[in-house]
Order: sequence, then structure tokens, then C-alpha cells
Amino acid sequence: MAIIVTAFAVTGCQTYTERISTYCAAFSMGNLERADNLASAMVEDYAEEDDDRDALVVLLESANTARLKGDFKRSQTTFARAERIYEFWQRKARLSLSREGVSLLTNPSTLPYRGAGADILMVNTYQTLNALALGDATGARQPLMRLDSHQKEVVAENAERIAKTRDATLKSEHSTQIKQTSSSDAVKKVTQSMMANLPDTRGYELYTNPFAEFLFAFYHRYLGVDNDDSEMARFRMSRALAMAPENTTLRQEVEHLEAGAPIGPSVYLFHETGLAPYRREFALTLPIYAGHTISWMSLALPYLERDTNYVPFAKLKSAQQSASAELVCDMEAVVSQEYQNDYSGILTRAIASATAKAALSYAMNYSARKSGDALTQFVALVGTAIYQIGTNTADTRSWISLPKQIGLCRIDLPANRQVTVECGSQKLPVTLPQGGQVYVLHLRTMHHGGKPHLSIIKIR
Repeated sequence: MAIIVTAFAVTGCQTYTERISTYCAAFSMGNLERADNLASAMVEDYAEEDDDRDALVVLLESANTARLKGDFKRSQTTFARAERIYEFWQRKARLSLSREGVSLLTNPSTLPYRGAGADILMVNTYQTLNALALGDATGARQPLMRLDSHQKEVVAENAERIAKTRDATLKSEHSTQIKQTSSSDAVKKVTQSMMANLPDTRGYELYTNPFAEFLFAFYHRYLGVDNDDSEMARFRMSRALAMAPENTTLRQEVEHLEAGAPIGPSVYLFHETGLAPYRREFALTLPIYAGHTISWMSLALPYLERDTNYVPFAKLKSAQQSASAELVCDMEAVVSQEYQNDYSGILTRAIASATAKAALSYAMNYSARKSGDALTQFVALVGTAIYQIGTNTADTRSWISLPKQIGLCRIDLPANRQVTVECGSQKLPVTLPQGGQVYVLHLRTMHHGGKPHLSIIKIR
């Protein structure tokens, strides 16, 4: 009877993807007012305490939506809390055995979302942009320094995580089943299909984010105070160019920095478009040997769904010049590289969990058969079936409002301060405020037909 109650309790809960579907719909159409209200409600529901299992991921959505809406102070406060939670989980050497055990017998979403390497690097990147939008040049330097530190930690932690997964597999009581299942033709076919859908990730192996590298260089170029800052700008801009060699603006920036020549009054366009790959679930059923009979286990794996309904082009124009935003950072590649690195661990945990559930179900049904009572056997059979189906759920949590791509271009600041941003079929005229020599126009487009959002940042 207990397993029946558990089964219905599990199946009666919505998945994370289902819980945030309304928010995703509003955000993807550019309805930031509604998306912001929904994100704030999610924080109230799922992030009351820092150790709530979905706290970090809903805080990321809320902070990003507030940023795009123009509420930079609230965005900073929310990002700061998210960063604190991320660092808390990174300091934990390992999850408690009790919670890990619960996840094996239910699903991985019972564990807290601990954040991805791409998450923390973009948190620091957005904190820098928020500070610049607020006119706080000193405050913008601090998240850049933390970004540098997090970058190094992410690389080291990834290598350690892969090693721990390998060791845990060898020591697991289900190690034989894990090896057999992971090497089966069915799982190999699913894995190949998942990986074939991913973009080219060459150049992103070490989690380096070229847009973050550019922003690091950009800050030190225009807001630096000494020769060391100038050298830092040149070095970081060169690193960004190495990862996005086709970007005209990056190439011009490096040429000017290496020559020690100023560019002159400028207007930059940062274009964030689409949605980063989001996680969907694929479920399959595989045979498993339980005792002297063949039983069946349900296996659920997350795969990445790529956004195809985005606005690929944006242009910045004045009466004298025009430039198209060119790719500086492929966030699809950033997210996909991390997914590929984590896939072995995801698969191992999924098989271990499915094996544990199948073994528990076999034990319950075997005990019921020994009782000789037909009703007990029926209840056990139905209950274990519902239990396995209900807990066969992949962890699909991810930061959905991240962009698919980030583009960049630059033109000279026109004397009349009149420029136009074109995206898709829309034209957005902009009058730049007086008193500045360097401006950033931050454009966020989501899906075709959605409302674009444009903000102006005076750098100096």
C-alpha cells in the first residue's frame, strides 16, 4: 500500500518544464511584463529558502527577466542571491547520502539544482552589464574579477566531476548492470541521436565564453585606469577574436589595441537572440534480469532541443554608416559542450536509478506472490507499474531565458546622435543622450513575431 501512495504522489506532481511553461511562452514572445510577474511568482513558490531544490534555476530566470525589463537594481539583488546559492553547492563536497538515495528511488529533480558552468559565467557577465547600465563603473569591475575566478574553477570542477562519476560507477552495486545497459545497442542508438543534434562545439571545450572575454576587454579598454588595464584589454580582446575569428568588430578592436590607437566616439550593438538549448525528455524501456526472470526498467534521459524560431540578423545604422551584428558567442555551443561533458554521468545515474526501481518493484511483486493472495498480488503489480512510470522522469531543469546567440557590431557615433536598429522587419529609431562618447545599445529579440527590447547604456 505504501508504494501505491508513493506512486500517486509522484505522478501527481508537475515536472519543472510543465511548471514554467506559461513563463516560457510569455518570455519567448517578448511579453516581459507578464514574464516578470510570472518569474517573481516562481521565486515565491520555489525559492522561499536558498536550499529549495529549484531555488537557483528560478532565481536565474527572474534576475534575467528583470534585467531585460530595465529593473537593473532588482536584477542585481536576485543575481547576487543566485550566485551565493551556486557557490554554496559548489562548496559542498558531495550531496548527503539520504538525498542521493531518495533520488535513485524517485527522480533526479528531487535533488537541488546546483547550476552549470555556463550559468555562473553568464551571471557575472550580466552583473557587469547591469552595473554599467546603472552607471557604476567600479561595481562593474567586481563581477568581472569573480568571472575570472569562476572560469578557472569550472574547468577544474568539470574534470573532478568526470573522475568522480567514473569511480562511483566502478564501486556501485549496480556496476555490472550500468555497463551492460550503457553499452547496449538501444542506448548507443539513443546517445548517437542526441549527440547528432548538437552544434559544433569546437573552441568551447574549456567553457570559455567569448562574449564574457569581449566584455572583460571592453571594460578595461574604456574604463581602465592604467597601462596594465590597456594590456589586459588587448590580451582579452585577442582571446575573444580567437574564438570568433569571423567577427569584423573584434578584429578591428584587436588591430587598434595592438597599434595603441583610439577608435574614437562609438556606438556598439550587443544583440542577444533566441533561446539557449532547453532540455526535453526521452524515455525508453529496456530489459533487466531480476532473479531468474527478465523484468523491465524505464529509463528517462534529457536531450537538448535547439531553438529554430529566432531572429538571426540585426543591423545598426546611422546616416553615414551601417554594420550587421556578427556572431561573437554561440550559447548553443557553450550549453551543448557542457551537456556532452556531463552526459556520461547523467546516463550512469539514470541507469542506476532505473535499476534500483526495477529491483524494488521485483522485490515487492515477489513478496506479493509468496503471500498467495490474489488481491495483494494485483495491488503490488499495479502499484509497482505506476511507480516505475511515475518516477521515470529526467531532470530537465536549465536556464531557459539565456540567448541562443550573441552578436556584436560597432559604428562611429554620428554628430546628430541619431541611429536606427533593424531586427527582422522592425526598425527601432534611437536618439542617444548627450554627454557621452561611447554607447552600447543592448538588443534582446526572442522569437519571430515577438516584441524586441532595446536599452541604452552610456559607457563614458
